This record gives sequence, C-alpha cells and structure tokens, in this order.
Amino acid sequence: MGANLRWITEKAKLDDAFREYRRKCANGTATQADYDEYKSWEDDFNRRVEKHNNKVLAASNKKGCFISTVVLSALGKGDDCVELSLLRTFRDDVLLSNPEGRMLVNTYYMVSPDILERLEDRAASEPAIYVEIYHKFLRRVLDCIQEGNHEQAVDIYKHMVCCLGSEN
Repeated sequence: MGANLRWITEKAKLDDAFREYRRKCANGTATQADYDEYKSWEDDFNRRVEKHNNKVLAASNKKGCFISTVVLSALGKGDDCVELSLLRTFRDDVLLSNPEGRMLVNTYYMVSPDILERLEDRAASEPAIYVEIYHKFLRRVLDCIQEGNHEQAVDIYKHMVCCLGSEN
C-alpha cells in the first residue's frame, strides 16, 4: 500500500472510531475506557503524523499549501496571491485552532508531497490538469471560505486530496 493511501486509510479509521465514540455518547453507553482508547489512538496518530511532517517540511523547506501553491502558480498566480493568502488564513485561523483541524492539516502535509510529485509528472503530458483542479476544486473551496461555509470548504478540499491521491 502506498504511503498516501496508508495515511488516508488510517485517518479514515480514526474518523470512524471517533464517530462510533460520539454515537456511544449520544445513546449513553460510552465509557471512560472507550474515550481512553480513542484518545490513545488519536494521540499516537498525531505524533506519527507530526514526526513525518517535520521531516517533510525540513526536507522541502516549505510551509505547506503544496498542491494549492503549485496549481495557482501554474495559473500565473504568485506566492502572495489573494487565493493563497485566503487559504493560508483559513488554515491558520480555522483549521489549526482545533484538534480535528490540526489532524487534517497534518494528514494533508503527510500525503501531499507524493500527490504533488505524481501531479507534476502528469502535468508534463497534460498541462491543463492545473486548470481542471482549480475549477473543479480550489475555486469552490475559496468560494465556500468567503461565504463562511467552512465545513463544506473542508469537505471539498478533502475530496480533492482523496481524488488526486487515488490517481495513478
């Protein structure tokens, strides 16, 4: 199993475990042991993701927004463009302000370098791929952020990462 798929699968399992714990809370059957088990798994996942991300960021000397930066750059936008500023502000002010958002950002930093490598290979023969990604995903994410629909923005971005991560 590739690194991208492994991390996405582990994150999906963690999300499922959290939903199960919340279901137990809602029907009054959750125990401290249920919480401790979920929390232990979450903490372990976050430690491993953060360790990996530190290596990736140190090696790449970048600060994230890998896919968005490359797509927008291909469209002639600079590193200081309005779109990247909006995405970075959303990441910093919204996502990094809560544990689930931090986990999402960590997971993204973990899988995006491999996705980006394959995307750049694909763009060599299919340069319009960046325009397609912008219109299919990024433009919609930006619109949602501007409208204050943060949950939908996250859902679209996660869908983009999953779609690009599953392409060969």
